Amino acid sequence: MPATSRTRPAVTLRQLTPHDRTAVVSFYQGLSERSLSLRFGSATVGHVHLEQLTKVDGQDHVAWGAFRGGVLVGTGRFVRFQPGGATVDVALTVADVYQRQGLGQLLLERLARVAGAQGVEWFSFTVLGDNHRMQRLLERHGVWLRFEAGLGEALVPAAHFLGGPMAPQ
Repeated sequence: MPATSRTRPAVTLRQLTPHDRTAVVSFYQGLSERSLSLRFGSATVGHVHLEQLTKVDGQDHVAWGAFRGGVLVGTGRFVRFQPGGATVDVALTVADVYQRQGLGQLLLERLARVAGAQGVEWFSFTVLGDNHRMQRLLERHGVWLRFEAGLGEALVPAAHFLGGPMAPQ
């Protein structure tokens, strides 16, 4: 069921399907080199990677999109490490112009609700050391990454993200 964000900008959230391929490809091709580098470790996204991003099945590869005016402006996805497994890799991506407006938070909370309904127990995060915005999002939830060789990692119960961020101390 679509949901509308309470913060600006107003977006509609819905699960992505293979029919959203054109919107997904356009979204990733529209990201800045910096955003691509922070998300993928490279300033470009190749054809093979774009194909993987569009092959969602709603079970082992789940993706939700934030749409504004019919345009995809953010994605949140999880991919199970093993088919039907309880641990997933989580990734959030927000269009440059919409960053720092709460869309990552909104998508993370949606993924947590969906994960619980699908038997997912653990969220795994791998974040580049330069991706300070993602680090801050996780820190607002009390999640601190363990860094090694420029990559931060964390394994967190999926239900941890159901209550929203922690209140500032």
